[in-house]
Amino acid sequence: MAKRSGTPSSPPDEPMPEMKITDLETIRVMSDPLRLRILQAMAADVVEPWTVKRLAAKVELPATKLYYHVNLLEKHGLIRVTGTAIVSGIVESRYAIAARRFDVDRSVFATSADAGNALTGLINTIFDTSRDEVLAGLAAGRISTGQADPADPRRLTLTKEGARLSPEHIALFRSRIQAVLAEMESDPEPDGLTLAVLVAVYPVES
Repeated sequence: MAKRSGTPSSPPDEPMPEMKITDLETIRVMSDPLRLRILQAMAADVVEPWTVKRLAAKVELPATKLYYHVNLLEKHGLIRVTGTAIVSGIVESRYAIAARRFDVDRSVFATSADAGNALTGLINTIFDTSRDEVLAGLAAGRISTGQADPADPRRLTLTKEGARLSPEHIALFRSRIQAVLAEMESDPEPDGLTLAVLVAVYPVES
């Protein structure tokens, strides 16, 4: 079960700033592409409650295909029920994402023989869904390319860089990235443009 590490003063319906994932099964749950899309959708709007019907419209799938996945996310504490309502004589649950950020405890991968498969699944899902989002955005015109105005918020930034850095500089570089990501998450604009950022920092063979 995911470990809840939010601040006690947070309002009941407000997502925690961060949740630490401390078990392999929850990592597997997050590694499913559809469940990751559900989490991303809910993270983009933490003000209005989410129903399975609303999620179905967002991910463009029938609601009947989502109940299993939503129940699994709720079981593992990644989302939570914030209320219910009677709709056409049926009890409809309202959901909210549990945290603005999910951080995987790296020690989990050192304590399980099956950790490699779980990590591979998570990496594949993150990169595959990011690729699909970019391609879908290009096809729909949500993303600008070519000679787009640098100030255009729809402009695609896509690059891969490498550099030789000292351990001290690497630590500083990582902390600066985390600071930028924290700044993005700290004050979301309800009427703004939802922005996705994929960050991967890793050593390669020299």
